[in-house]
Amino acid sequence: MTEDIRPDKLEVSVGDKAAWARVRGRAKFPLAPALRRFAERVLTPARPVFCLDLQACASLDSTFVGTLVLIATEIAPPPREVHVLNATEDVRRQLADLGVSGLFRFGGAGATTAPGPAFQRVAARPQPDENETRATMLHAHEALADLSPENERSFRDVIAFLKSA
Repeated sequence: MTEDIRPDKLEVSVGDKAAWARVRGRAKFPLAPALRRFAERVLTPARPVFCLDLQACASLDSTFVGTLVLIATEIAPPPREVHVLNATEDVRRQLADLGVSGLFRFGGAGATTAPGPAFQRVAARPQPDENETRATMLHAHEALADLSPENERSFRDVIAFLKSA
């Protein structure tokens, strides 16, 4: 019997040396603003390590991947470390196809420091903030586009649409 991993949810935990997040279900754009806010709030020079556990994650969308790129390249203070843990082969392939695999360290549950206290579910806002969601989507896609000419071509229209909205 397989575990039902819906609805999509984000859970977080903060330890002494690392911030942790895990996704259950699909890592899609509705979760990206909360992930970004969490990373901006808890990553510090004393806690520059971000660990994302994808054991119960079925897939990622480009906004979520772009948000991870932002964490790896801008949000996490140096020395940055972003660990992607327990990713399925399909998820690893998605990351490789977007050319972002080199930004992350991959491993299993014991690959880095242990999570902090028990994970807490990030509460979804009753009414999503459309401006925040649009800004997160725009920044995420710009981060992906900046990585390669192929990504720039792939996301050019999305970026233009988000800028005009």
